Amino acid sequence: MEHLKCVLLVLILGLSTSLKAEKYEYVDGALSDKESYQIDTEAEIINFGGDSQFAAHFCKGADFHCFISLRLSFAVPKGHIPKQWSYNGLDFTAKCNEVLVVLGKRYTDLCIIESLMGSRDANKKMQWYYSIKEGLIAFRAIDTAEQNLVWGMHFLTGVTGFGAKKSGI
Repeated sequence: MEHLKCVLLVLILGLSTSLKAEKYEYVDGALSDKESYQIDTEAEIINFGGDSQFAAHFCKGADFHCFISLRLSFAVPKGHIPKQWSYNGLDFTAKCNEVLVVLGKRYTDLCIIESLMGSRDANKKMQWYYSIKEGLIAFRAIDTAEQNLVWGMHFLTGVTGFGAKKSGI
């Protein structure tokens, strides 16, 4: 019985630690292991494929969920999502009430949010698939001039993604 209590205590401590860490991993939808992204709010970095990482600024205020780095930048207002907004000089547009099904899981409150991929090429855009309840579900980069993918779709590997609504809030 004492052994069971110790095992339960270790499991509870492990779960509480993992909930506080706030690391979110996104993997290439082609199921290759060569490209993954990990957003680490605790260390304030974004890892790219395990071989490079960039420092990231994460919003601390009550108005936005965001991360800003040299390679990826995302910002979304908390609560209601408007059709357009700006954050830190970046412009975003949203098309909401979309539906996405990923490996049998259905997301019905999805917004597809678009922003420029970088400042050098206005034809390259990021598409962020975001749910207020479940956070950032997926993202990809597209070239609107050539109508092709720059990066394929990257899907969340966990239960909830970056910017998910916290329980009790």
